[in-house]
Amino acid sequence: MSVKWISKIDTTGTATIYQNYIQTNKQFVDKFIDKYSVLVGLDDETDTIYLKPLSLDEDNDVKYQSSLKIKFNIQKSFMRFGNTKNISQIASIIHVEIPKAGLRGISKWDEKENSLVICFGGEK
Repeated sequence: MSVKWISKIDTTGTATIYQNYIQTNKQFVDKFIDKYSVLVGLDDETDTIYLKPLSLDEDNDVKYQSSLKIKFNIQKSFMRFGNTKNISQIASIIHVEIPKAGLRGISKWDEKENSLVICFGGEK
């Protein structure tokens, strides 16, 4: 018998995009603790969102344009960011229509990119 052990790092979580914010479940909250803002990257070919948490030092680094950084709200069981303008722009780039009840996606942590990857529309 071959046993495959799973770890918290290997698991997937969920994220939901609403018309005025994106909320992730508690699966990856620990990656955002002690962080100051996030960079939001969008891959329009795979309709995927990348959230890269930035420390205060990284946030102050001039290599990251201030217009690309978004503040977030972190709680024990979720992380939330965005506003209506941000979400509208994100939705148009990643080709999704957001129902009032929200649209749920799959989230995974990408060690290489040091980012939370959110895919709306299934595994990509």
